[in-house]
Formats: sequence, structure tokens, C-alpha cells
Amino acid sequence: MQRFWSISLKADSARKEMKNIAYLTELDMFYDPFRVKDMIHFYETQFSDFRINKAWDLLKDMKIDGDKKIGKLSKGNRGRLKLALTLARDAAVVLLDEPFSGLDPMVRESIVKSLLTYLELDKQTIVIATHEIHEIEQILDEVVVVLNGRIEEKKDVEQLREESGMSLLEWLKRFIEEKN
Repeated sequence: MQRFWSISLKADSARKEMKNIAYLTELDMFYDPFRVKDMIHFYETQFSDFRINKAWDLLKDMKIDGDKKIGKLSKGNRGRLKLALTLARDAAVVLLDEPFSGLDPMVRESIVKSLLTYLELDKQTIVIATHEIHEIEQILDEVVVVLNGRIEEKKDVEQLREESGMSLLEWLKRFIEEKN
């Protein structure tokens, strides 16, 4: 099986490379007593590529009040805040780990809209690890199937649709059935 990339770096070199990556974890790791604006200012101090105006634009579009305490936000708004903080960075690579986990369909739709609006696809690469294929199929260029920690398949999504006559989700279900 083809290997896509492997990084083996010394600590100093790894720190430099990590500066080029914005990561959204599926875990909720906020300080509940902080207000949204406190978290925005915190991120500004931590990431040199953080664009505070972009963060405020994202929060405005997502209808999140900067004065609200993070602990008082709904799960959906906490998810939106995580996304806003991640997308406000000018990182070359954006890694999203299960960005739809536990979120209702309306929130999922707003997240996809934000991705399309705020990512700079000519400058940024986005990698989304998700089980919610249906939510993002329309924005994918490529799919990489990972089973049991191994890369099993890599396909161009448009070519896959044309050749198989199936949606990505249908193809994926068949692929997994054949592997089992």
C-alpha cells in the first residue's frame, strides 16, 4: 500500500512544523469560566498566525456572543467556537478531528458552510477525520480510507462517482463490506 507521508523530526524541527498546522480536536478543552472573547485573545497570544478579525467575523456569522461565558454555551455553540478558533489561523494545513461529533444537523450544516466560506483552498489543505461522510461529501476532493489504523484506499471523489455510479457513502459501505 502506498504511504502518503511520514514525519520524523527532532523536537525543534517538530515545533516549527506544528506552527503550520491548525488542529481542531474532537475533545472539548475550554476553560469554562472564560468568556468567548477571553478565548479569542488567548489564541491570539498563542498562535502568531491567528487572525483576530477573522475570528470575530466567524463568531458574528455563527451568532456567538463574545461576552458569553464558555461554560454557558450549548454543545453546538462550543463546536462552532472550536471551529472559529481553528479557522482563524492562517495555517497551511487544517486538521479537523471529528468536527461533527455529537452535533445536531443544523450545527453540522453551519460548520460545512463556514468551511466553504473561510478556508483559503488555494493556500490551505484541509484534512477531515470523520464518520459523518454524508455531511461533507460535496466538498471533498479526495478520500482516504483508514481501517484498523492502516490506509486501505485513496481515491479522487469525482472520479469515484463517475466510475462507480455511486455516492461516496454508497461506495464506502460497499468497500467496507468487501473488506469484511
